[in-house]
Amino acid sequence: MSVCPSLCPSRHKEVVKLLRETGVRFSSDELKDAGTELCSLASNADIEGLEMWHLAGGDLNIRGYDGKMPMDVNEEYIEFSACPKGP
Repeated sequence: MSVCPSLCPSRHKEVVKLLRETGVRFSSDELKDAGTELCSLASNADIEGLEMWHLAGGDLNIRGYDGKMPMDVNEEYIEFSACPKGP
């Protein structure tokens, strides 16, 4: 059985915690693309989504398809959003 937060779109933290307590873990298929999904969450500043992955036992230091970690992407997002938008 899967504990992938993406399969729990309503983001019920209690459900994810209960699944973890009963021994549910990520499948290898879910982990294959986890880095890219985590980077996507970080680029959208989706802190709750990142928290759900963490609660589900996900490694938030996993790298995406481009070799970046979620925090790398989030730092780039913060720097970009802080740039002046023009006159």
